[in-house]
Amino acid sequence: ADLHLQCLPGQDPALLASMLHVIFAEALHDREFVAAETEGFAALAAAVAPFTPARVAPLAGVPAEQIVAAARSATAQGADL
Repeated sequence: ADLHLQCLPGQDPALLASMLHVIFAEALHDREFVAAETEGFAALAAAVAPFTPARVAPLAGVPAEQIVAAARSATAQGADL
């Protein structure tokens, strides 16, 4: 791994939601796959919308820039998120 995010205990769900926020906001996900193969995407996108990196950073103890970098890196490397 090129980037390690050490979040505060119990904050991994918020960190993941923030990464998803970035992925969806920047359209880094496979839109064709989502449209064809998933249900409830709009609800998930709405649920993670409030979890901006700026909001989650102080809660999770991870700088917002690292949250954004991790989300971009995960999708750039072809990870299945």
